[in-house]
Amino acid sequence: MRAIHACWHLIPAPIRYFLGGTLGGGFVHVFRRNFNRHMDRHYGVVTIKPDLPPAVQTQFDDALQSVPSDYLRLLILRQLLPLNADDIFADIGSGTGRVIFVFAHTPCRQVRGIELDPIAIEECRANIATFRGPASKIKLFCADCASFQFTDETVLHFYNPFGPETLRAVLNNLHASVERNPRRVRLCYRGHFASVIDGEAKWLRLARTIKFRSPRMLIYESAGAVAPNGRP
Repeated sequence: MRAIHACWHLIPAPIRYFLGGTLGGGFVHVFRRNFNRHMDRHYGVVTIKPDLPPAVQTQFDDALQSVPSDYLRLLILRQLLPLNADDIFADIGSGTGRVIFVFAHTPCRQVRGIELDPIAIEECRANIATFRGPASKIKLFCADCASFQFTDETVLHFYNPFGPETLRAVLNNLHASVERNPRRVRLCYRGHFASVIDGEAKWLRLARTIKFRSPRMLIYESAGAVAPNGRP
């Protein structure tokens, strides 16, 4: 995937914009759709679902339409976000599990999916049963993210799962967890409410921007946090 990403950026910018714009958008859409199907078959799962309004609402009534990330973007993110055996990865609003299946193929200790919709949780469990990968490291939670109590998660992924009120509650709960259990935390956010993080979560700093088509993927790190093993 590193080679694909590098080759893409060797293409002159005007041509890249053409491929990603109105004229090239049809080709890109077909490629991504077929690649998503290929990766579902490769993993032995079914994560391609119609884009539907949320079946269950958060306590702040701001859950957003369930739309999974493209596999290609997730594979690029996985390449640019090295994980090790000390990491615990959590997908916030995990749906049928696409993100957790991609990140299960990393050295991280555990991959967690947090999802409010019980039907999506059951579909994800069915996928785990057929997943061609390290299913034993996957753990699911059926919970409202606004009230979820974080413990030892170190990397969290958000793909526009909810609005600003729930995001604010999640950030407050995560911050409280880091104060109880000091550790380095990385937060990967792709959505429309990054201003909440930038304006209110002063304990996080923007470490990297991945230039996906809007919205971009923003990677934040906890400022000054030190893990229990003494490493930043």
